[in-house]
Amino acid sequence: MRLTYWHASYTRESHRNYDIRTKTKREAVAVKAEQPECYGPITKIVVEYADGFDLMCMAASDGIGERDY
Repeated sequence: MRLTYWHASYTRESHRNYDIRTKTKREAVAVKAEQPECYGPITKIVVEYADGFDLMCMAASDGIGERDY
C-alpha cells in the first residue's frame, strides 16, 4: 500500500509541528502562499507500507522505515 502527501518545512525555527502536510500539491501551495518566506520547497512524500499496522508502527518509531517488530 502507498500513502502520498505533500510537505514543506517551516524554516523559521526547528519546530516540525509548523510544517505543511497536505493531501494535494494545490493545498500545499495555497497554505505556503499565505507566508512564503516561512517555508522551504514543497516536496512529494511517498510512504510504502504493508498494512495499517505496519503504517502505525512506522509512524510511532523514532526513524523512518524502522520497525520495532
